[in-house]
Amino acid sequence: MKKILLIPLLLALVCAQSRVFVLCEGNYAAGNASLWQLDNEALTPYPGNPLGDTGQSMVTDDDRLYVILNGSSELKVFQIDGDTGSLSLVTTVNTNYSGPRNMVILNGTGYLTQWYSGTIGVLDLETLEFTTQIPVAGLPEDIVTDGTFLYTSITMNPDWSAANLVQVIDPQSQSVIDSWEVGSGPGDLLLRGDDLYVARTYFDADWNAFAGTSKINLSSGEITIRDYGSTTAFGADLAVIGDTVYRTYSGGVVPIDDDLNIIGDGQIGNFEGIYSMAANGGLIYLGITDDYLAPDQIFVMDTAGNILGQYDTGAIPGSFAFWPQTPVCELSGDVNYDGQLDILDMVVVIDYILFNSDYSDDQFCRSDFNQDGSVDVSDIIGWISVILGRA
Repeated sequence: MKKILLIPLLLALVCAQSRVFVLCEGNYAAGNASLWQLDNEALTPYPGNPLGDTGQSMVTDDDRLYVILNGSSELKVFQIDGDTGSLSLVTTVNTNYSGPRNMVILNGTGYLTQWYSGTIGVLDLETLEFTTQIPVAGLPEDIVTDGTFLYTSITMNPDWSAANLVQVIDPQSQSVIDSWEVGSGPGDLLLRGDDLYVARTYFDADWNAFAGTSKINLSSGEITIRDYGSTTAFGADLAVIGDTVYRTYSGGVVPIDDDLNIIGDGQIGNFEGIYSMAANGGLIYLGITDDYLAPDQIFVMDTAGNILGQYDTGAIPGSFAFWPQTPVCELSGDVNYDGQLDILDMVVVIDYILFNSDYSDDQFCRSDFNQDGSVDVSDIIGWISVILGRA
């Protein structure tokens, strides 16, 4: 593990305009799922902890945070205070023991994957009532949207054997309109441009673990499937870091090339017990557990693997959510498009700040380090901290 590099200014800038929420799964049937908030270099528990049984996942939308509790079969809805970032519970939605897993939001509607009912629950976010259930081919795990259609991974068949499908749902007709065979055990989904990445994990009859990654080109329909064989090295999470897709692997996060091969020498981090991973605003967040008991840890890294922060948290940190959400652009600081972040990029940003030089929307989005809607000296300081951290 790399020596911890403390950069208080960097974390302060990140947290000043954004919030990182951490959901700890807790121990099954113990009712000790917990919610935490990383802000101004401190990880603080939500005052209403514990939340219930088995914290599964979270998603933010506008000024709300939606938290799924799988064991309790509940969706907790929180209001986020725009000035302080503090949370207040709006209501708890009972999903009628549907086994909810993940949620995506499109046009004011929430879509929840539900194992026990084998459906996608359609939730009106104004009334917070379910309007219908969309049947799918098995147990749906993750769900994402490209703004037009929904894509869900079917991780297991109705008999709980390993499935191999990603299904396409039309929200207008509220029905499945296509299915793709992507290899056994599809789970986490990640959209990057026209490509839909699928992290896969599955087991044989003797409970030997296998892993793979698949990719669907949404324009051509071409499917690439890569199997890595029997291995426990791969985790479940995918993320875009810079302009590259990464997956949890062998104590860190590893880049995946266009053919879905791992690039071992590009690995970031070296930890024991990685349980979860997410990336946002040029930073990587890892949930660590080695005994599945509190206290567990959250680590924050930059893309060079420098550890910017380490925090104790509840049992089994399994999910991260960010508010405001990351811009659609690549938040990399690479405004001269040469594939790397360095002082030459800062020259371009400074020229824009001082002389109002030509600057595209994409360049603006790439350089707004603290995501406050403006590009100024605080963004320069943030990016230089990252550059110096890589030295």
